Amino acid sequence: MVDDTRVGTELGGYRIERVIGRGGMSVVYLAEHVRLGRRVALKLLATELADSERFRDRFLRESRLAASIDHPNIVPIYDADEAGGTLFIAMRYVEGTDLKELIRAEGRLEAGRTGAIVSQVASALDAAHTLGLVHRDVKPSNVLLTPEDHVYVSDFGLTKRALSVSGL
Repeated sequence: MVDDTRVGTELGGYRIERVIGRGGMSVVYLAEHVRLGRRVALKLLATELADSERFRDRFLRESRLAASIDHPNIVPIYDADEAGGTLFIAMRYVEGTDLKELIRAEGRLEAGRTGAIVSQVASALDAAHTLGLVHRDVKPSNVLLTPEDHVYVSDFGLTKRALSVSGL
């Protein structure tokens, strides 16, 4: 990956260690919450979008919606804030891989393993639906897996309330 000038710096009480992912509107870093000594995934709104009120609203909405769901298969949100004009969300760092990379590395998965993974994803989405939330971006790269195949659904950036008429 390209060198990132944020690596080695501190933002909002988090020491940034390395890039762990990039998306259309954000970069995700492995970071350490300095005060607590906890490793987190720190998601920062992309600099080029920071001036867009629409994207800032969407980013903050993601943090509120995701934080409202308490479920063992949804990545927990620890913090969401703004520091130095940069919006961020701190969430559980999931050591492992995502489903896209797992399939790329191993090919077709055994039926029992696939069923266990899909069952956990369905449980997470059911919990969101119970609260009237629709994820709208479920894909293999948003399904994180620990080495023990515990699943976490991530990236609620396109989530919306089921009855919402918002254009987001």
